[in-house]
Amino acid sequence: MKTSETASANHCIHCGACTNRCLFLKKYGMDLSGFAKRADLSRNCFLCGDCGRICPAGIDGVQIALQSRKREGNGRDQTSRLMSAERILLREKSPYLFRNHRHGKTGTVFFPGCNFTGFYPRTTGKLMKLLRDAGIGTVFDCCAKPLFELGRADEAKRNLLAMEKSLRRQGVTELLLACPNCYYFLKDRSTFRCTMIYEKLPELTNIRTIKRDVFHVYTPCPDRDTEEVLSLVKSFLDGEIRFSYQDVQCCGSGGCASVREPELAKQMRRIAAAKEMRMTTYCATCAGTFQRGGVGDVEHILPVLLGTNETPPANPLVSLLNRAIRRL
Repeated sequence: MKTSETASANHCIHCGACTNRCLFLKKYGMDLSGFAKRADLSRNCFLCGDCGRICPAGIDGVQIALQSRKREGNGRDQTSRLMSAERILLREKSPYLFRNHRHGKTGTVFFPGCNFTGFYPRTTGKLMKLLRDAGIGTVFDCCAKPLFELGRADEAKRNLLAMEKSLRRQGVTELLLACPNCYYFLKDRSTFRCTMIYEKLPELTNIRTIKRDVFHVYTPCPDRDTEEVLSLVKSFLDGEIRFSYQDVQCCGSGGCASVREPELAKQMRRIAAAKEMRMTTYCATCAGTFQRGGVGDVEHILPVLLGTNETPPANPLVSLLNRAIRRL
C-alpha cells in the first residue's frame, strides 16, 4: 500500500529500477527519491506510472509529480508559468470550447471524449447513429483530466461539477465511454456509472471479431494496472495476443510532458517505430500520437470493428476542426 508522497520517497532503497525504466528519470540522473526533491521538473514527467509499477518500495512517481503540479498550479496567477502549448490546451479545456449536451437523453449517453472525436470523426458519427437508433444520445465535453494533469485540480473539479449538474438535469445516469483516459478519470470522480463502449457494441450491430494470426497490442498507460478495458477488447480479437510494445514507456503525450521534453517523446515513438509491426491499441491519443510520430502501421480497434478503417489526420488543426464540427 502506497503511503503519502513524502513518506513514499523516504522509503526509496535506491535500487535504480525506476531510473532504468524511465527515460525521463534517466535523463536527469535521478530516482524517485531525487524526483521528489525536484518540483521544478514535475511538468516534465509523462505520468505513465511505469516507475511505480516496478518500484519494490511502492513509491508512486505519478503522485509525486501531480502533488508538485497541484501546489504550483491551482492559483490562476500561476498561468504565466505555463508554456504556450499548455496555455492553448487550457483555453480549449476550461471551459471546454466544444461542449454540447443538447443531444443527451435520459439514462445512458455516449461520451466520446476529445481526442477520439478529433481523430476519428467518421467512426464517432457511426457510433452516434447506432446509439441514436438504440435510444441513446451523445454529449460532447471534456472529462477534465487535462486540467487535472496541468496542476489545476480545483479548476478540474469545478468543470466536472458543472458538467454533472447539466447532465443530471437531463436525467443522465450513465456515461458510455470510448476513451480509457476518460473512463479511469471519471469512474473514480464522477457520480455517473461509467461503462466502456465495448460492453454495448454487441447489442448495437452485428460485430465480427477481427481475425489475425497475431495481434501486437499496445496497452495505454491508464489501463496497465488493472487491464479492465483490455479484458473487454480481447473479446473482439481472434488470434494470439502479444504485448510486443511493453518496452515502450508512453506514446509521448502523457502528462502534457512532450511540450517540455520533445526529444524524449520522439525517442519513445522511435522505439515503437523500430519494431516495424502493426500496432493494435484502443486509445485514440496513443494511436494518433504514434502515427504522427512515425509509427507506420497503427490501428485503433473501433474503426476496424465498425468498418470505417479511419486513420487520424496528420495535421493537429484538422483534429481541432473535427471536434468543432462533430459537436454540432
